[in-house]
Amino acid sequence: MSKGRRLLIAVLAFPLAAFFGFVGWYKAFAPLSELLEHHAWTAHVPVWIGRPMGVTEMLGAVALVAGIFPAAWRWTRLAALWLAASQIPSSIIHWNHGEADELPKNLLVFVMLLAVAGLCRHAQEGENA
Repeated sequence: MSKGRRLLIAVLAFPLAAFFGFVGWYKAFAPLSELLEHHAWTAHVPVWIGRPMGVTEMLGAVALVAGIFPAAWRWTRLAALWLAASQIPSSIIHWNHGEADELPKNLLVFVMLLAVAGLCRHAQEGENA
C-alpha cells in the first residue's frame, strides 16, 4: 500500500479516535444530567443501551488508532463501520429531541468513518494481492 494511503488513514483515524475516546468515556461514566446538558444522544435512551454504547465507542477509538498497523486494518475497518452505523440512531435521536444543530457533526463523522473504512478495505486488498 502506498505511504500516502497509510498517511491518509492516520490523518482521518486519529482525530476520530480522540473524539470517540472522549465521548465514549463521557457516555460510559458521566452523570445522565451532564449527558443531557451536553446533548449526548445516549441520554435519551435507556441506560442499558447508552452506557455500553460509550464502551463500544472507546473500543472503536482503540481500533481506529491501531489502523497504523497493517495487521489491524480489518479491525480498524470494522470499528469504522460500526461507529459510522452508530451515527444513524444518533442523528435520529438528535432530530427527535430538537437538537438538529448536532446533525452536521454527525454527517462529518459519518463521512470520515466511511472514508477510513474504504481506505482500510482497499489497503487490505492491496496487501492480499
